[in-house]
Amino acid sequence: MKPAIRKTIRNQGANQAAPNTAGYSGTPLPKKLGIREQYAVVLVNAPPRFERKLEPLPEGAEFVENATGARVAVQFAMSEAELVRDFRPTSQGATGQSRSMDRLAQEGVRREN
Repeated sequence: MKPAIRKTIRNQGANQAAPNTAGYSGTPLPKKLGIREQYAVVLVNAPPRFERKLEPLPEGAEFVENATGARVAVQFAMSEAELVRDFRPTSQGATGQSRSMDRLAQEGVRREN
């Protein structure tokens, strides 16, 4: 058996100890995404059960159904066209971030042309 395969098998138990971490850094995914206490989080086009990857959320943080009032939006897109189509409505609903998100959407449209 190759050394890399043995190492992977040996370390599988260690990976199960921290289910809320993403990648190799050990930093919880909610922290990487900027989700803080008391934040409302909207998931746009998320894969089924993706919210489980974000658990546990910081204290008082919650998932909401639409972007109105959301402090963090996590958006998934299968294509650039889908991203551009869905980004602007999401950014207009998010509180405190709409200007910077709108500017990003405009830059994306400019790059597309």
